[in-house]
Amino acid sequence: MSIHVSMSRKPSATRERILQAANELFYARGFYRVSVDSISEAARVTKRTVYYHFNSKDWLGSGFNRVMMELADMPGHPARLSASQHKKAVEAWLAAELNLRAVANLEELARQTFF
Repeated sequence: MSIHVSMSRKPSATRERILQAANELFYARGFYRVSVDSISEAARVTKRTVYYHFNSKDWLGSGFNRVMMELADMPGHPARLSASQHKKAVEAWLAAELNLRAVANLEELARQTFF
């Protein structure tokens, strides 16, 4: 997979580049098959830089999920449909996981997790 990104010394631009690379890799390979090494390589930053911006791969994944959830609620944003679909998929996955553990009110609990 080839990711074309522009290099920048601005922390916010670097952070966005890492999120973009992680996003593409998570969708292409799945969260558990993506390493921090592959994210840093795709974003063209060092592994240390990834950890500077994100405490862990899990935090990076949850940060991506939070961004997607926020976009889903922004009227008129071009990513709204995609974010809304992602949000529903995450809620369904979480509800299924809670169901496996026999948790009561699992749909409501899954929905509340992101709000």
